[in-house]
Amino acid sequence: MSDETEQPEDEDRSQGWNFRGHKPENSGRKKGVQNKVTREFKSIVQDLIDENADNVKVWLDRVAHGVPGEYLDRPEGGRDVVRHPIAADPARAVDLLGRLAEYVAPKLTRTEVTGPGGQPLAPPVLRVTIEGKPGESEPES
Repeated sequence: MSDETEQPEDEDRSQGWNFRGHKPENSGRKKGVQNKVTREFKSIVQDLIDENADNVKVWLDRVAHGVPGEYLDRPEGGRDVVRHPIAADPARAVDLLGRLAEYVAPKLTRTEVTGPGGQPLAPPVLRVTIEGKPGESEPES
């Protein structure tokens, strides 16, 4: 009867893997390093924002201040809409700017600072003791 813990070497396994199917330590991408697809996507978005910086300003300005409609009068009467009016919406412009900012600057995580044992952080207490009566000068030696 053979020992069950002993397994034959598998010749078909790719290099870098041990016989139990686990990767050895220190292999693969380091912690915190983005994968190739994420890096490329962020680069493309950054390039898109950089190339359209002037346009983004114009678009946000149109959303914030609105744009009047533009119409073309027909010779036989009536008129065609060339551009639909856009109502002014400053709050939406700020929201859009915030959404764009997420692609340029990373979101910061919130952290809570607590005292020992998870208690609220309390300022230190400073006690001052003054000896003697007010206005009394020090005795002369």
